[in-house]
Amino acid sequence: MSEPEDDPVLQDALESVEATPYDDYAFRAVPGGLVVLNLNFEHLWAGTGAGRCNPAGVKRLYLSVEKETAQAEFDYYAAQAGVDPDLAACYSFAAKVEIERVLDLTSVPIRKKLGITLQDIRADWKSYPHPLGGFLKLRHGP
Repeated sequence: MSEPEDDPVLQDALESVEATPYDDYAFRAVPGGLVVLNLNFEHLWAGTGAGRCNPAGVKRLYLSVEKETAQAEFDYYAAQAGVDPDLAACYSFAAKVEIERVLDLTSVPIRKKLGITLQDIRADWKSYPHPLGGFLKLRHGP
């Protein structure tokens, strides 16, 4: 996959690909107990710091459209930290989300037009940022 800043074909595809609005609830699960007393909004993964799919300076909020997925992510990170997820204190919340333009990357035609594959999306998901994040910064960042 090419770097978005250097790929006018990819930039054109991102602007012209079919997008849909999202107007529904989304979910997040965060550490609970005493830990939550020291959390601020940035630590709920809302802010402008670099993330998996955005470079620093691009606002984002990581949520799941499925409550079960949000809980599974929390359980994964708890286990990675050596904590039994069934014993970890956790707060789950739902947020009403309204987004004008969402790309459905499960759609083969959309991925094809963007020139990305499922392997591109799944590869090294902990890398910062994912190549599509570069395009976001180019078009919408500071």
